[in-house]
Amino acid sequence: MEINDVFSQLLILKGLSEQQRKNILEISEIQQYHYGKHIFNEGTESHDLYVVLEGKIDILIDPALQENVEKGTIGLQKIAEQIEGTSFGEISLIDQSPRSTSAICASKEAKLLRISKDAFVNLYNDDPDSGYKITQNIATSLSAKVRESHSLITQQTLSNYYLYFLCEELSVEAYKSDGIIPLEKKLIIRDPDNFILSGSDRILDVVPDKEDINLVFFSSADVLQNVLKAGIPSGAMILNTVFSQMRNSRLQEEVPQDLFEVNCTPDSLGRSGNLVIHKQYESKKHNFFIQWEVKGIDYDQASSTTTANIFIYVAEDEPAVNKHVKDLISSINMPIQLHIYNNLPEKSTLQDQNLYHLLVLHHRTHEVVMTLQTLDALGFHIDTFIGIPYGESNWPTMRMLDHVSGQTYRCLQTIQHPVEPTRYKFDFKQSSFLQSAEEQMFTDLYEKSEANRDYMAAMTRLVEIELTRSIQLCIQQKTKFLIYEDGGYAVPLIYKIYQDPNHDLHSLFKQAVDEDIITGAVEVTAAGERRDLAAIEAYQGKALLPVLSTARDDIKVIFEAKGVSQAIIDSTSTALGRLGLPTFETRKVAVIGGNGAIGTRLVEELTEMQNSTSNVFAVDIVDQAFSREIDYQRFPYAATKVDYLNLGRYVVEDTCLPMIVDLPFGCHNPQLYSENIEKWVREFFAPSQRYESFNELVITNSFPSPESSLNKLWEQINTLNPLWESICQQYGYIPEIMELLPNGQGMSQIFRKENCLKKVTLLVPEQILSFKKVTRLIENHIDTIIGMTGLPVFDEQDINAFLTRKHSQDSVEQDSVDELVLSSGSSKDYEFKKAITFFDELLEILSQKTLNTEQQLTWYAKYYEQKLCFILDSDTEVINEVISSPRTPDYIVAKLKQYPDFIKDSGLNDVQPDAWVSSLAEWIRQKLKSNLSIRKSLHNDIGTIYHIKFNDQYKKLVLLANGFVINFFAKHEKGVKTEYIDPIVTMQLLGLVKLATTEQAIEPGVYRMATHLKPEDINLFWKAIDDKSRPIQF
Repeated sequence: MEINDVFSQLLILKGLSEQQRKNILEISEIQQYHYGKHIFNEGTESHDLYVVLEGKIDILIDPALQENVEKGTIGLQKIAEQIEGTSFGEISLIDQSPRSTSAICASKEAKLLRISKDAFVNLYNDDPDSGYKITQNIATSLSAKVRESHSLITQQTLSNYYLYFLCEELSVEAYKSDGIIPLEKKLIIRDPDNFILSGSDRILDVVPDKEDINLVFFSSADVLQNVLKAGIPSGAMILNTVFSQMRNSRLQEEVPQDLFEVNCTPDSLGRSGNLVIHKQYESKKHNFFIQWEVKGIDYDQASSTTTANIFIYVAEDEPAVNKHVKDLISSINMPIQLHIYNNLPEKSTLQDQNLYHLLVLHHRTHEVVMTLQTLDALGFHIDTFIGIPYGESNWPTMRMLDHVSGQTYRCLQTIQHPVEPTRYKFDFKQSSFLQSAEEQMFTDLYEKSEANRDYMAAMTRLVEIELTRSIQLCIQQKTKFLIYEDGGYAVPLIYKIYQDPNHDLHSLFKQAVDEDIITGAVEVTAAGERRDLAAIEAYQGKALLPVLSTARDDIKVIFEAKGVSQAIIDSTSTALGRLGLPTFETRKVAVIGGNGAIGTRLVEELTEMQNSTSNVFAVDIVDQAFSREIDYQRFPYAATKVDYLNLGRYVVEDTCLPMIVDLPFGCHNPQLYSENIEKWVREFFAPSQRYESFNELVITNSFPSPESSLNKLWEQINTLNPLWESICQQYGYIPEIMELLPNGQGMSQIFRKENCLKKVTLLVPEQILSFKKVTRLIENHIDTIIGMTGLPVFDEQDINAFLTRKHSQDSVEQDSVDELVLSSGSSKDYEFKKAITFFDELLEILSQKTLNTEQQLTWYAKYYEQKLCFILDSDTEVINEVISSPRTPDYIVAKLKQYPDFIKDSGLNDVQPDAWVSSLAEWIRQKLKSNLSIRKSLHNDIGTIYHIKFNDQYKKLVLLANGFVINFFAKHEKGVKTEYIDPIVTMQLLGLVKLATTEQAIEPGVYRMATHLKPEDINLFWKAIDDKSRPIQF
């Protein structure tokens, strides 16, 4: 704006002629100011008048002048804003008193016109008419300004009283904080002038309707109370000073130097920093240290709200900030790892010259914390720790992981919704502090559906970012790099990018592999091992990196099985109890993967818990139960501790009909012959459609203990001879030979009738029935399924079996609910992934949201192909043919024209053919809605319940997933049982040591860890375990 234009609009020059305005311009001076520069300060002897030609000026006042708040408690508050064409500084010009306000440049640049006091006096003497008019105009302008500023001063003073109330609340509740478990307070601010984070000159360049801030105070109770108590400075003044630094305002230079020493982290824009407080109370001076971090700043446009977490660490000095964390880490008792560390031959070499960086992807547990601490002690540099994102890790674990990772802890957060599929976003609250650019990068990344809708996609994106950063750092520093992961995320990603010349990161990753910058990896799980092997196979069998896997090593298998099986039973029992459901003692349980290492342990513990084998079943493609024997001669105590029970497995084929003898609980003297057995045998041989597909009848029992044996069974076999003779006479089946089963499991009586063979098998006690699939057990009213395979084996057909089964005889009430509990023992819910996806699809279909027609038809084609119960009717075959591949609009319309009756019945003849495809999709959707209803309820720390109504029957599917077991123990226990996980993570640590110190490079490929460790290393493990398992000696 031109100066003449400004002068013509200026209120204080109203009524002046053009020549008079020109005279004033001649006695004025143009001045330039930059952002934050003070034009004048409150209380100073300055009497000049200013006109804003360009830019913006803030007028501020100290509310302490009202004498009702402590000076410095609230800080300077803006009471007016001067823009182009306005003036300020009139009061001191007229009454010659010190400045009652401060004026500060609030724009990047400002151009001002200054009229000095002396120039104004000369003007008044030379041209009284001009002087009189200007004085009148100033008086008119000032009356309006005074009224407005008085109102603003009052408003600002009252609005900042939240600091006093906040101090009071914190003081009362300070006992809840202990330096590890924080004191959390919600702070909602609605006055834009008091916003801590939002505003044109603040961290977030928006002006919302409100700020919703979660304050997280880490401090011991006594220190926090002393900081907040009465004294100089007061608690309110201290909080105001901390919040002022976050505002990235110009107040830092005005902080009293005798009370505060402020240090904002460079380039953090106020998002992190610390200050030292010199506080006087009880006639003594005390020093305190405060450190702050602003995490997860987000602006929600829909609600016009800024949200954030502000972490405030309060201690007596800087080292004391992490004292509680260090004490907690030192209290973790992992004797096996300590023993191995102290006796590690390579320790001194690594500590002297360890050039290895680490990318670690693992669970958020105490044991992993200790392992990272040990790796750090061995000289490894942890570039990033990525936590497996299931559930919310507790505060102690979060603090420890942040500390031992060197503030490089990253984690995702699971977002569940009653209708929408589970999503993933970056967990800023759990993760270590990030600078603004990194926060914004992760926020933008996980707003995209391709990154947030699928677990593996979400994790892979995070791993790619951190892997890239680590590789670049190692190339720059000329160091080496190792990967330590649970689940096979990073290694398959390296293969994928290495093979793709069009990938943006191809050249970087190729350099890292070809130049041996990436030396190798340690894999923890069988699922990760499978993914690594699949990556090699996809690259034509060529391996790029050596991967040492602990997934199948004896120490991991045996000890993980013990720990995880206990974790599953404890956590599932707790969840069932919280839901008001019966626990394991009365449940019929199928363990998918029940013949694997963990599954075998689970079957054993459930059998012992129920004191019976009648309600526990294994589901596995493997026929035999897992077993490992430890050298009893050398390690007798360790061998006894991890020994497996001798529970046999009998595989139930599709043509096998099992029958379980129902014995009274605690019956120790069962008789082989009973009326039930005779009834079953006669029904089996009698001509009937019910049993015609079976050629074997297996009779097992619920013997609570091995009172009987094969010899005792053999002794009682004669009691069945009359029954065999009766079968021969009545049904023509001649008993032939009696065969003994392998491993002393029992015996089978073979029967022949012409070319038809049938047999009756009698099992000895403590035999577990093992099935290839769980579907048959579901049809027969199993009520609990535990998944332990790490493979997606529970599918739509199993859900179909649950929906179609009639209520059991135990549930005769009209409104009874048929219940099925699914508990995932794996951290990534592999077993039930198909079921989770299936229910997510159904919930979207049953909702009111608009769906893509092509996506709908893809889902419906799958349902019709599998002939699922909720779409079966007279039109099933027609629709299946119409929407089968290729599902193009032209193909579907052409197919529909072949079925005019269906077109009429479905109402498609009421619309044009070009709308048939979308109308057909909607018609199927409405039909599905009429047959099925599902309501999803979420239960914190437990899982998800699907409430289902189908064919007038009520069903309830309880899904204990989303890393439920791991999360339960991370939150309520120390890991999954430290005594079992200690040797497992210690062996993983040894793998990293092996990769970092081997003289002869290990060829690329996937290897069992034990094959690359020395026998004495393995013996060292068992010796340490054996020593810890010895009985007490008095």
